[in-house]
Amino acid sequence: MAPRRETEHKKAQLKAYIREECLRNQAKPNKLLPPVRELSDTFGLSAMLVWQVLKELEAEGLIYTIPRVGTFIGPPTQPPSEFYLMLVRRLERSQWHAWQTREGFEERIAALGGATLILTHEVFADCTHKKQLPPLAGIFYFDEENPVWPQEAKLRRVPKVQFRASNAFLRMCDHVSFDDRDGGRRATQHLLQLGHRCIAFLGLHKNALDLVFDWSVQREEGWKQALLQVGLSPQGLAYHPPETLSYEKVYSMEALGYTAAQPLVRREDVTAVVCANDSAALGLLRALQTANIPPNRWPAIVGFDDQPEVAIHNVSSFRLPWYEIGRTAADLLWERRHNLLTGSFQHRYVTMVLIQRLTSPVQWSHSTEQAALTLLGTTTDSPD
Repeated sequence: MAPRRETEHKKAQLKAYIREECLRNQAKPNKLLPPVRELSDTFGLSAMLVWQVLKELEAEGLIYTIPRVGTFIGPPTQPPSEFYLMLVRRLERSQWHAWQTREGFEERIAALGGATLILTHEVFADCTHKKQLPPLAGIFYFDEENPVWPQEAKLRRVPKVQFRASNAFLRMCDHVSFDDRDGGRRATQHLLQLGHRCIAFLGLHKNALDLVFDWSVQREEGWKQALLQVGLSPQGLAYHPPETLSYEKVYSMEALGYTAAQPLVRREDVTAVVCANDSAALGLLRALQTANIPPNRWPAIVGFDDQPEVAIHNVSSFRLPWYEIGRTAADLLWERRHNLLTGSFQHRYVTMVLIQRLTSPVQWSHSTEQAALTLLGTTTDSPD
């Protein structure tokens, strides 16, 4: 540990630097200071001591901090109210994804000092036509089903963020989504660690160009990468709804999964399945039951969404933090609005949380577990 006198000297140097920056930029209030990590490296202080210095100077009114954005020079000003719009196709209590996303978006904008509007397409179009909307600082378009922006929103020259768009729309604005490819990869790695070697994928998309289920496409890519990484072939292990199937004639994703799983349940070599989501997993479980497959021969299953129904069946599943989608979208809009983010459009990913459960009645032996760990390039051997 550095001597106390040396530490106090470094803190004094940091204070002097910030005071000098404040004097130099009196005509330019609200200038962003270097981040804490950079100040820590420059002055040889821990992050905790840097924060302590910043808090002392903030108490003097020289600087102010906006959480998760940064520290700014000058006293906090009271800017004109900024309104950030979250645009949704519909907002009903049954649409819990949208509600959780809304909570994260509203709370983050409020913490940043802004105000929010949550409008459906129809209300937004009507208010635009009647010129009833306040000046907007940013628009977050949240629509899980249709990635096409309403015409009224396209015309506004304000920062925009879109939730999970397909590649065809990537260059129109900033984006936020779950890291679906990483989720597919982690789901497969989880099953490999349990000793499974023949792992199938049950998708809801009909082909790789399917924009309706682009997240299913990405999760399959992650599954494929994880298998190839350890030298296993994914050939013949991916199952999808038939190309001739019309989405309009299938009433649910579970029904799609059930249809796609028909040839899969007849395979005795497959011991584990990564499903595009929990609805597909429920379709697989129904297909197994319909085919009279004994439960002790059911494969281990990993899904996405952590629906209560799959927890009953002890299916491992990824929990999707929708709240963080809203917060991340708010950060992107705020940074664009205040020129903290410039240049090309960005795509920020939110990581999903794997809820591990006993996914199969099969009790894997220690030797099988060890083989899987070796396959992954890791070992559990204790050092001699």
